[in-house]
Amino acid sequence: MRRRKRLAVNLLLQLLVTGVLLIGFALPHHVIPRMRAKAKAAAVTPAPAPAPTPVPTPETVEPEETAAPDTRTEWQKKFAEHFTDEVVVTENSYTSPNVSISIEKKEYVAPNGQLSVYFVADIYVGSIDCFSSSLLHDELTYYAVAPIAECAAEVNAICAINGDFTCYQDFDGYAVTFRKGQLYRRGDYSTYQVCALFNDGTMETYFPGEYKLDELMERGLWQIWHFGPLLINADGTANTRYDWQDGIAYQNPRTAVGYYEPGHYCYVVVDGRQDNYSAGMRFSELSELMIEMGCRCAYNLDGGGSAQMYFDGRIVSSPSNGNPRSLGDILYVCEPTGREEIG
Repeated sequence: MRRRKRLAVNLLLQLLVTGVLLIGFALPHHVIPRMRAKAKAAAVTPAPAPAPTPVPTPETVEPEETAAPDTRTEWQKKFAEHFTDEVVVTENSYTSPNVSISIEKKEYVAPNGQLSVYFVADIYVGSIDCFSSSLLHDELTYYAVAPIAECAAEVNAICAINGDFTCYQDFDGYAVTFRKGQLYRRGDYSTYQVCALFNDGTMETYFPGEYKLDELMERGLWQIWHFGPLLINADGTANTRYDWQDGIAYQNPRTAVGYYEPGHYCYVVVDGRQDNYSAGMRFSELSELMIEMGCRCAYNLDGGGSAQMYFDGRIVSSPSNGNPRSLGDILYVCEPTGREEIG
């Protein structure tokens, strides 16, 4: 019995000794190093993570509005104050983006005291095809005529005056007819003073022998009128040379076309042969009037019963004898015709 107890005690002691040895080995080699590592890790405060660098937000840039291209002609720009964005029509005026017409009725008292009434149409155009002239039915037919309203309706004319009555000038080699850039009759041997309008808008007048038709055409001839006389000389003075027209130089109803600069023109119609209303003008008086108006160039067209001004569907002047003569051609103002090439 005692022996068993002794053996149990010895076994227990051996187990205790073994346990102490194991603990003594584990503490310095495993437990204590781990505890120290944990304590060290706990003692170190982790540095805060750096804040992300903000990416700059690009400023919102409004796209620039692209200006609409300016499609106006040089004349539309130059005379912009005379044109309007929309068509505006009054009793005596018409304006649009392309055309400006204003008509005034005026009086002239001659040195002998006689009164004359005349009408002036002040005209600005955006392109040369708005300032034109035409033959009835676009044909040169001897004495083919119609009232001015019918002639105007054919070409959508806003304002018109009688032309040079070229259909009556039926002489081969004598009368020249040139309209809208087209030659109808040469007239190489004409003794008339003529007026030429070019595609660049310039207007010039010539005495016989001072021009050659082919040279005018090479320069870009747009219209030529063959009646006369010319009213203003190249030096700005009044013309006093009337050639064969001396016999009609006294007071008569008159029609004239005037030129200020390219794109700016005028029509003048003088009523006449009407007692107690209007006597008419002499060539010399008409020349002086055109000079006073500031024209650089002016030309007399057919007169008498032909002299008449049309505007917006009616005749605004008072033709002689109260019965306007039918016409074969007119000068007129219209909206652009859409010609592809000018000049």
